[in-house]
Amino acid sequence: MHSTSHPCLPLSTLMGGCMLPLMCQAQFIDDSQLALGARNFYMNRDIHGDRPPQSKAEEWAQGFVLRYQSGFTEGSVGLGVDGLGLLGLKLDSGGGTAHTGALLADRNGDVPGQYGSLGLTAKARVARSVLSIGTHEPLLPVAFRNDTRLLPQTFNGARLESRDIRDLDVTLGRFQDVRQRNSTDYEDLQMSALARNGKQVNGRGASDSFSYSGASYALRPDLKASYFYAQLRDNYRQHYANLAHSAALGRGLSLKSELRYFHSTGLGQAEVDNRYLGVMETLAYRGHALSLIYQDQRGRSGLPTSAAPTPTASIPRPTSPSSTPGRTPGSCATAMTSRAWACPA
Repeated sequence: MHSTSHPCLPLSTLMGGCMLPLMCQAQFIDDSQLALGARNFYMNRDIHGDRPPQSKAEEWAQGFVLRYQSGFTEGSVGLGVDGLGLLGLKLDSGGGTAHTGALLADRNGDVPGQYGSLGLTAKARVARSVLSIGTHEPLLPVAFRNDTRLLPQTFNGARLESRDIRDLDVTLGRFQDVRQRNSTDYEDLQMSALARNGKQVNGRGASDSFSYSGASYALRPDLKASYFYAQLRDNYRQHYANLAHSAALGRGLSLKSELRYFHSTGLGQAEVDNRYLGVMETLAYRGHALSLIYQDQRGRSGLPTSAAPTPTASIPRPTSPSSTPGRTPGSCATAMTSRAWACPA
């Protein structure tokens, strides 16, 4: 039997050493948030065309999304960590009806009973600037994560956000790979854009670098202007400009007017050429909204995106802008949204 003796320390020294990390972690814990979301998803699609690989796609699934967001440790440089847990459960699929994009499936249509992933993000804060490295769910005009199936799409990379200057928000970052909405693995980024013949635009293939930078400035409390620049290496570059105005009409009514413009060109041999203009008017009453959307496209290709995220040319959007290449006359659409109820935090 081996025993080791240690010198004794005064109780006050021990208590002081224990209290110091607890004091530093107080804000880290107090500002933490944990949220669990559940989504039940069903899709039934009949596929028509010239000898399609399958005539029907039908799946039913249950998804769970656990999001954890910590506060920051105290001090001039605050540290924190965020977490994202995703779990998808198969309720009904297979038998030749897979590939809706909701569940993980192989080429033969075999679907496992469950799939999931865990993403972590380390972050550091100085003043009102935050640097985050790891898993991201971007909600940017040039990179918008796809959340149209059971589980959201995620990107891996780094992002810097700064609000140190009054009324000015600055964002820049870089993503090197992406996890698709029905996958457990990360892969290189791919350009998605249609040519006039309905086929995908030829690019340089997979890329491990999508970089972006942008800023939003509040010209007035009711008027904001934004500009972003993005580039998918060896595939395309994109400029984005936005002007948004909000007006309170009284009695719970408000009107938001928004103008968006994308200008996309190819890099290398990629045949990307698209100019997109979108206008949206939204009339809101408390938790309800009615939107009228006008969109116009010109060029030799559709609006390009990286890793096929959801295009944000117009939100809500009636169709994907990337599906309408060439000269597209102005088109109008309406969209309605409603928040039925909300639980207090």
